[in-house]
Amino acid sequence: MKLYLLRHADSEPKREGLDDAERALTEKGIKQVKDLTKKIKSKEIVFDFIFTSPYKRAFQTAEIITNELGLEDRLIEEPPLACGSRTKDIRQIINAHQTSKEMLCIGHEPDFGIIAGELLGLGGARPLKKAELIQIDL
Repeated sequence: MKLYLLRHADSEPKREGLDDAERALTEKGIKQVKDLTKKIKSKEIVFDFIFTSPYKRAFQTAEIITNELGLEDRLIEEPPLACGSRTKDIRQIINAHQTSKEMLCIGHEPDFGIIAGELLGLGGARPLKKAELIQIDL
């Protein structure tokens, strides 16, 4: 199985009166996701499932990808992928979908950096930039 971890794209900055879960993508973020989707298409990656944090910026990232790739029926919101997710959360998703060949999870930093480091056996975090996609062969 190939697991792909993706940090959401560029989003609104934190500000008073705006709940963190409601921060939306910026125009820059939307462009980042569309550019990334072109790369995914060029590599002919077809995700069996696309799991996303329920936070607006992550969900918007997922929606753009699924719409551009025609995979809307494969999008699943996973509350454990919200800020604070851990490796055990990813493992539970993997275990529930063991027949999947290529799976995408969309979430947040620093969580995904820590998870990537653990799954890659690095002994430390492997931070992801905004809209950065990494592949982990399991």
